[in-house]
Amino acid sequence: MKEEKVLPIRLQNFSMNIETCRSAIFDLRYPDLFQMTGIPESTMYFYDSRNVCPYISVANQIARVYCTTVGELCSSWVAIDAEKKLSMILSFLRRLPVDNMDEYKKQIITECKDRETMSREDLYETMASILRKAIRGYCDKEIFFKVDKDEKVVQNFTRNFLNLHKALGLNYRKISKATGISLGNFTRLAHGVEPMLTTVMSLADYFGIDVADLLADEPHFDYPSIAKTIENKTSVSDYETPVNDEELKKIRALQIDLLTKEQYSQVIDVWLRKE
Repeated sequence: MKEEKVLPIRLQNFSMNIETCRSAIFDLRYPDLFQMTGIPESTMYFYDSRNVCPYISVANQIARVYCTTVGELCSSWVAIDAEKKLSMILSFLRRLPVDNMDEYKKQIITECKDRETMSREDLYETMASILRKAIRGYCDKEIFFKVDKDEKVVQNFTRNFLNLHKALGLNYRKISKATGISLGNFTRLAHGVEPMLTTVMSLADYFGIDVADLLADEPHFDYPSIAKTIENKTSVSDYETPVNDEELKKIRALQIDLLTKEQYSQVIDVWLRKE
């Protein structure tokens, strides 16, 4: 489906975040991703390094590999704090044939043994570093899990788009003028043709909702609020989503939460028991 208009910053966020996930969070290489998804190495390179836009089912497939969502990959930072990063790495590792976490627990405790106290942030970063190496070890042995495309995300989008159309009496000409999406593309979308990620970004912005809402199994649309949002809307925005106060408070809390050796040993045990 041809794209008439894109949201450069949002697409840059997506590319930046999947590159961050691949290299900085999980330490994966393009051949690893090919083994897990079947996405050719050159194609994946263009997605995460050249701001090339994927279809929504592919974007969702990539998000599932990285244990996150398409909506989060379109945000400013997919893993802004150490706790979120650690959670993603553990979720990824648990999909590999790991018998138990005892060996990794020993490595983490050995790494921390000379620290009488350490911040929760430092502990999470240390754990993430060791578990990231474990993931790299599995990949080097060519041990992978498979993530196939899920066409359900396309069905969800089509259903949610049609529900919005029915409830709000959408004027395609008005939305086309605001978003740059052609009238012909609207007809195709209504008939279930798969959209590209930038189309979903544009429509989410137009309706004043999250990308995740347009892809959800059972979204809870606030139709009166959406109707008010689009009443006089003539364009979609392209802006950097700022880090909100709650996220900043969480980061600060992780930095100042000092743990004794006994406490951080307990935290390690709890995290590596998590299912």
